[in-house]
Amino acid sequence: MHVDLDYVYDPNPVQQAKNIDKLVQRVYDMKISHVFLQAFSDPQGDGTVKSLYFPNRWLPMRADLFNFVSWQLQTRGNVKVYAWMPVLAFDLASDLPRVQRWDPQTGKALLARQPYVRLSPWDPGFASRSPTSTKIWPDTPASAGFCFTTTPC
Repeated sequence: MHVDLDYVYDPNPVQQAKNIDKLVQRVYDMKISHVFLQAFSDPQGDGTVKSLYFPNRWLPMRADLFNFVSWQLQTRGNVKVYAWMPVLAFDLASDLPRVQRWDPQTGKALLARQPYVRLSPWDPGFASRSPTSTKIWPDTPASAGFCFTTTPC
């Protein structure tokens, strides 16, 4: 099962607690064995990660929600939880290279905006200047593992 924490999060702590309880109960009732829990925030649905649901050194934290929900699902829902995170969809410094597309009309490479703007993994400086798996994941709370995606879906 895939769980989007943007739908669980609520600025009102009472409502958020109710959302978590309902989620855990649904997972338990459905006899789910594995949950892919979204560890990032994309409330606008534009496909770009602007904040995360756990403390980290790369992006703002929307709420410290991932670890608590993961623990609740594991202990009360009796499931294995995997952190679901994108690879290239981070909203980082504007000077980091982005994926480009070829425009046959102008004969130039332009920023690819469709379907999403993505960091470029082909740039030689990408690994040293972006949150790759070896850099961001040590900050991630304990879970059964990770599900890396090229798009946030």
